[in-house]
Amino acid sequence: MPCRGQFWTVACLGTGTTSLAALLLAVATEHWVYLTEQCLLEIPINETGTNITYTTFAYNFISRAGLWKICVENMGATNCVDVGLSEGLKRERVDGQWMTGAVTEATRAQFPLPVAAVVLTLSGFIFSILGNYRKDKKMIISAVLYILSGMCLSIGVIVYISSINDELSHQPMNTKVPIEIETGKATRECQSFKYAYDWSFFLIGISFIMEEISAVISVKVYLAPTGSNLDNMMMIIPGLQEKLNPEKERPEGTTSRATLIW
Repeated sequence: MPCRGQFWTVACLGTGTTSLAALLLAVATEHWVYLTEQCLLEIPINETGTNITYTTFAYNFISRAGLWKICVENMGATNCVDVGLSEGLKRERVDGQWMTGAVTEATRAQFPLPVAAVVLTLSGFIFSILGNYRKDKKMIISAVLYILSGMCLSIGVIVYISSINDELSHQPMNTKVPIEIETGKATRECQSFKYAYDWSFFLIGISFIMEEISAVISVKVYLAPTGSNLDNMMMIIPGLQEKLNPEKERPEGTTSRATLIW
């Protein structure tokens, strides 16, 4: 029994550590979604009266985004900028905006949920350590905190996916949009937009699974009978001592010490 109790203690702390590490890594990195946007830029190079000569450039806008920043790959170099959290979580749609920027701004709405999950997971992990040491009600508190953190993560993921899909349905493709560049006015026509969830996004799923497992183990460890609890249960429940220790027969003429509760 002691070895089995140690096994569940190690399993509880191990799953809690894994969930906390995966969540911190997911929140800190910018690999939530990988974005590729292919556009054509028409730039006027010569104006003669009413005749305007344009030159067309094909441009691939490749980037990856996270909760805090977006990194753009350009000519082999990567430039990272803030996603604009200081501007607020809500935004107004701007027609003709780059799809990459629009998607990144739309996903800011779920930012508080992963942050709240980090706080809850860290608190649950601390209570789990104390509860495993003392085997008291802190284990139940740890389980509740893990479950609340899992709810924040699941809601955050739903909001994140919904924000991307909503933005994709709003922004039309193959539409020429006038833009301003250094040399004057030009037009942009985006032909395709592709995105794929990256490894930071999947770490959220791993963290969620580990948190729920740790919550279940925490409850199991708390409810596991210890020596003192078992003695109290044998005093309350009639016949429990005989079932747990059938080889120990009571001497003849002795009465059961069990106390009936009904």
